[in-house]
Amino acid sequence: FAGLAPSLASRWQKAGGKSVAIVQRGAMSTAPADAYEDIAGVFVPDIAVTGWAAVVRPDRTIIVDGPASECADLMEASLRLLRAV
Repeated sequence: FAGLAPSLASRWQKAGGKSVAIVQRGAMSTAPADAYEDIAGVFVPDIAVTGWAAVVRPDRTIIVDGPASECADLMEASLRLLRAV
């Protein structure tokens, strides 16, 4: 949750939110330590373009998606939709 306001990160975690990073094959050297590498190349960039973020429920329903640079706004919108504010 680097770069997020502590209050938003706290609300996100209290609502059960987690963060997962998926990077292109060969990009692990610049990725977070807990990132997943798309070795087969089937997810990035065919399904999700580099720099894109999605909030996904456990049942695989996408709540919101958009540029990762707008992560805080995506999380806020998700929390509102889930009434977890």
